[in-house]
Amino acid sequence: MREEKKIKQILENFRQQLLKRATGKQTKVSSSSSNSSKKKLNIPDKICRAEQYIYQHLYEKDLDTKKIMEYCHTHSNDFSTKFHFYIGETPKRYILILRMKASKLILLDEALNEMPIVFIARYLGFSGKGAFNHFFKKYYGLPPQKWRQDKLALL
Repeated sequence: MREEKKIKQILENFRQQLLKRATGKQTKVSSSSSNSSKKKLNIPDKICRAEQYIYQHLYEKDLDTKKIMEYCHTHSNDFSTKFHFYIGETPKRYILILRMKASKLILLDEALNEMPIVFIARYLGFSGKGAFNHFFKKYYGLPPQKWRQDKLALL
C-alpha cells in the first residue's frame, strides 16, 4: 500500500510540473529556414488546451487523439499536424514520450525497486506489461527491469 501511495505521489508531482510549465505558454520561438532570425508564433488556444488536457489525463489508458479533439471541440483533419507544428510531436507520440519520462522517475525510486513492471505499466496507462516493455526498450535501449537494475546499481 505504501508503494501505491508513493507511485501516485511521483506521478502527481510530474503532472504538476507539466501543468506549471504549460501555464502561460502561449508562444513558440521558431527559426525561419530562409534566414537565421527567430520569430515568435502564437500558439492557438486549442493546441494549448490540448496540451493541458494531455497533462491532466496522462495516465488514463484510453487517452488518445480522438478524446483530445473532442475536448477541444475540433474535428479538423489537420489537428495532429498543427499540434506537431506547435508542440514538436504528434499527440500520440507526445503522450508516449511523457509516459516514458514518468516511467523513469518511478523506476529510479529506490523505495519502488520491488514494484513489478506490470503495475508500473498500468499506473502509466499502458494496456499491459508487453506494450510498456516494447516502448521502453524502443526509447531507452533496454527493457525496464534491466534498465532499473543497471541504474539502481549505480546509486
